[in-house]
Amino acid sequence: MIRTLRRKFVLINMALVSVVLAVMLGGLLFSTARGAQAETMDALRRGVLLWEPGRIKIVPGGPRRQNSPTAVFWVLVDESGNILQSDTRQVDIETDTLAQVTAAALAAGREEGTLADPALRFLCQQTPEGLRIGFADRSVEIATIRRAALRLAVVGALALAAFWVVSVFLARWALRPVEQAWQQQRQFVADASHELKTPLTVILASAELMARHPEQTAAQQRQWLDSIREEGGRMKQLIEDLLFLARADALRTPVLSELDWSEITESAALAFESVSFEQGVALDVDIAPDLTVLGSAPQLTQLAEILLDNACKYAAGSRHVTLMLRPAGSDGVLTVSSTGETLTQEQLSHLFERFYRADPARAAGGHGLGLAIAQSIAHTHRGRIKAQSAGGVTTFTVTLPLHA
Repeated sequence: MIRTLRRKFVLINMALVSVVLAVMLGGLLFSTARGAQAETMDALRRGVLLWEPGRIKIVPGGPRRQNSPTAVFWVLVDESGNILQSDTRQVDIETDTLAQVTAAALAAGREEGTLADPALRFLCQQTPEGLRIGFADRSVEIATIRRAALRLAVVGALALAAFWVVSVFLARWALRPVEQAWQQQRQFVADASHELKTPLTVILASAELMARHPEQTAAQQRQWLDSIREEGGRMKQLIEDLLFLARADALRTPVLSELDWSEITESAALAFESVSFEQGVALDVDIAPDLTVLGSAPQLTQLAEILLDNACKYAAGSRHVTLMLRPAGSDGVLTVSSTGETLTQEQLSHLFERFYRADPARAAGGHGLGLAIAQSIAHTHRGRIKAQSAGGVTTFTVTLPLHA
């Protein structure tokens, strides 16, 4: 899909560039042709107006340039088209050829025009002596146009080649985020399918075991019922998390109202004290009062719970977790720190990806969506979240703008 999209991008870009380039080069060629034609006509007008009587010089061959850049000659004809007088000093032309081009100019019935064979441009002027017809050799004009066309063709080809290289580069650069998003989406679908497969397998296996023993009572099959209920709860939580992220991706912003962030965070920490105690984790809470933000109370509560749950789950060593909420200028800063193993930069760069686990061996009970949801909540509240790890302490920092 990405390759097809990149190819279409290049083709569309090249088509647009080709049209623009064709218009520009066509305009330049047209301007050059008009200039060459104007020079020929200017020489022709001067040759017809500034004339002196002369004689026809009869030699083999057709019209050709001699000394003038644009060879000009003229004839004076009567009403019957007979040549009365001519000046062919700048060209060598046979009598028959002169008569033919004169007849062709008269047959055209126009004041000025062009002849194809030989390549001449003519101009008619009525005088008291008769009709004077001037002819100018178009070989210089045609050569100028051909040289210009060849140069512009080469320039156009080189420009198209350069634009093609640039288009390929731009296509790769512009579609890189799309390619990454596509790969992440495929990985997301694969991970979600894997996470759903495990509880479904347990539920189906438990149901199969219950079906094999219809004679047993519910009390006797309590083990399988508990397993079904537990795995069903896991599936329910996973689906709710996926729906939350889907709504966030669809830019569905919740209704935000003025809230006491300090009070919400303190309530979440108090509710988590029993959980941390059961896990053998020491929890220290330091919250500055009366920090007000525009936000959603359920989401801010969920944010604090996710960070506390993640910190308690991966706490090691002294198993100590610290939660702090402090003002910093016009922002409020929530930090949750826990002791444990120092995470590498590679691990830190993936922490907020969906279904990512820095330590898969210790991820029982989780799906790897918590930190992705925390990041989504922070962005929804026009804030940011980051993770740091050094000296055996991992710290998550959430910064939200305070509401004055």
